[in-house]
Amino acid sequence: MKNPTSTVHTPREDDSLPYYLSKQQMVELKEASREHIKDRAIIETLYATGVRISELLNIRLEDEEVICLNNFMSPHFT
Repeated sequence: MKNPTSTVHTPREDDSLPYYLSKQQMVELKEASREHIKDRAIIETLYATGVRISELLNIRLEDEEVICLNNFMSPHFT
């Protein structure tokens, strides 16, 4: 009799921790993107909301969340 669990794979252990920017790195990143509005909007959204990059890439203008985000973001990205 064949073992029915012989083809079942165990979950992969992911022991890596997320990488976070220091406050100084964040200041430098925001300053470097000052002239690039699209890049600055992406950086500000990632920083302010805590969404993953993959989640941010899937947001479309038609999504309700974008409307909510726009209410919290400064129009001048200060």
